[in-house]
Amino acid sequence: MDKKKIIIVDDNATSLKICTVILQPHYAVMPVLSAAKMFEVLRAATPDLIILDIEMPEINGFEALRQLKADAASVHIPVAFLTSHVDYDSEKRGRDMGVIDYFRKPVSQQALLRRVSAIFSTADTDTTDKILSDIQDLRRMLQSGGRNQCL
Repeated sequence: MDKKKIIIVDDNATSLKICTVILQPHYAVMPVLSAAKMFEVLRAATPDLIILDIEMPEINGFEALRQLKADAASVHIPVAFLTSHVDYDSEKRGRDMGVIDYFRKPVSQQALLRRVSAIFSTADTDTTDKILSDIQDLRRMLQSGGRNQCL
């Protein structure tokens, strides 16, 4: 089975290295130092998760997230924010924009691994639930005589 792919975006090389070392034994990690570089990587690869620093020069995490969610090719990719300071307003803003989790710096190895694993478990469960729901809808349609609706 292929490893899940994670892009980690952080302009702080030390933080980027720490996250990479923690996650790399379990996931295919693509570390990048800027949001601009992340968008370049996205042209060639589709990750299963993006971990995105908020405070970065040029394109900050909020702007990068806005661009990701505005693009049909990346709107479905889960994004978690990585930050050294989280206040209620920025966390609410991020969640309203579609962020699925916040990782606080400095990251804890156990917490990061546990929460990334939970993100993937939830995504797998959501996908399975959607497929099962679609199958149930099709069965109901066929049982109600809606066979021609499938064509």
